[in-house]
Amino acid sequence: MAVYEHLEGVIRRTLASIRIYFEPRSFRRYMIVLRNLPIDYKIWGCDELQRVYASEYANDVRTRISNGQVTGPILYNERYESWKRDQGLLSRGLLRLKDDLLTNISYFRVGQGDFAGWMGGVPNGVLESRGSSWLYDLDNQPANRRLREVSVYARLHEFGLGGMPKRQVFTPAKQAFARSSRRKTLGKRYLRRCAWRWHD
Repeated sequence: MAVYEHLEGVIRRTLASIRIYFEPRSFRRYMIVLRNLPIDYKIWGCDELQRVYASEYANDVRTRISNGQVTGPILYNERYESWKRDQGLLSRGLLRLKDDLLTNISYFRVGQGDFAGWMGGVPNGVLESRGSSWLYDLDNQPANRRLREVSVYARLHEFGLGGMPKRQVFTPAKQAFARSSRRKTLGKRYLRRCAWRWHD
């Protein structure tokens, strides 16, 4: 018992009491800031930061396609190469047959409620502008030909589906953006906005 009383006395002498005094006006302001912090974080630290990341990523993908930075073989079978030459398109870069892919890369909302977010790429449901069957001239495609989704065209090339070799642009752009200092700078900038109320 004496040991516990001794320890209690040591603790009392060692620990200091701290009292904090607020002006009523300042205290109300601090409480408002604390109550709004989750909202600000959701807006700036989550939703808005995702939107900016998705926008930057979409720009990077478009730049890579425009500059011919597509990884994979530039190999065509003889028939398709002949068709592209006849259409005057052989000198165009990969993934740029009609530029449907390039012009439809954007950033857009996905999901709902707490699972909503932003994505960069090609939205599902966007159709190519016109047919591209190599059985016909590009400007004289059958009127009843079913148009493909641009996102399907992108996946065929990106993952090498249907016997097509991989010609990737989305994956390298994603990997480069994830490693970039620009991503970290943007993250810090938007997270700092979560604290804007403290500086009013």
